Amino acid sequence: MMKIKFHEFGILNRISSSLFFFLLLLFSCNDQSLITICADPLGSQNITLNRSDLYYNNCFFCFKGRTTTATDTCQYNNCFQFYYSSGASTIRSIYFGKSCSSGTIADVGVVSCLGQVNQKPTTGFVYSLTPKVYHGYVVTFPDNTYGRFYIDSWKVESGQIVTMNIVRQYPF
Repeated sequence: MMKIKFHEFGILNRISSSLFFFLLLLFSCNDQSLITICADPLGSQNITLNRSDLYYNNCFFCFKGRTTTATDTCQYNNCFQFYYSSGASTIRSIYFGKSCSSGTIADVGVVSCLGQVNQKPTTGFVYSLTPKVYHGYVVTFPDNTYGRFYIDSWKVESGQIVTMNIVRQYPF
């Protein structure tokens, strides 16, 4: 059996040289930021909302579903609305009646995706706020549960938001 000596063919020298130049190139490009990939968590949902004055039935997003039981007769529980009035768009908590619950919302700032909304604020929760694209939000409810959503994009016509795309998850 014949043994091949790689150093006789210069293969090790070529591999070492190639590796050296690759590493040199890799570490010499330190002024460029690394690309990070942000993923939405499992169980998240993509939803498109229309402004309340354009298409009323598609301006709500609820965090506990639309099911009813013997003790919970609310069809729209823990919901928010993409609302428009007098030239201003808001996201507001909706209370549909005495058997329903409503929540509060906190803006956690600019994020790249829902996966970066990873902490629950202890303050800053309100019933209504002005939406901001690429911002993450945490919502909380009277039963001490939390949800989260992220405004991924929106469509603007005549200076007004008409459609908003969000990614949401409950529970969080």
